[in-house]
Amino acid sequence: MPESPVIRFGRVTGGYLIQIAGCGTKFESPAFHLFVKRILETEPACTIALDLRSCQGLDSTCLGCIVAVHQACAPNSGGRFVVVATPDARSRLLAPMHLDRILTVTEQEPPAASHWLSLAAAQLGKADLARHVMECHRRLA
Repeated sequence: MPESPVIRFGRVTGGYLIQIAGCGTKFESPAFHLFVKRILETEPACTIALDLRSCQGLDSTCLGCIVAVHQACAPNSGGRFVVVATPDARSRLLAPMHLDRILTVTEQEPPAASHWLSLAAAQLGKADLARHVMECHRRLA
């Protein structure tokens, strides 16, 4: 049985390191998306590194959310988004949807976070969660 999902983040030089451990699902992705959106509003030129080395699985909503973050950090916006994944994690999590061809993926160890904080799952109503799922699936398509 997969471990419970945990999303945590920490400051690193020039930006943030976000780590997904366990399985990232539609229940965690709204908080992840909102967190990154707020970061980019206040620090548009920062780097966001997403560490998937401890991730066992990502559902389609979470994958669509990762695409949204990638789009929000497009070069013309000044931000930078990189995914840190082992070759195994890359092939299991990103390759089935060919996201390994679109995202910047590296095996390089990310900088150590100064202090880790957990990102709590957002408490969305049924309609808001459905909207989030539909928007993430649209981006993934």
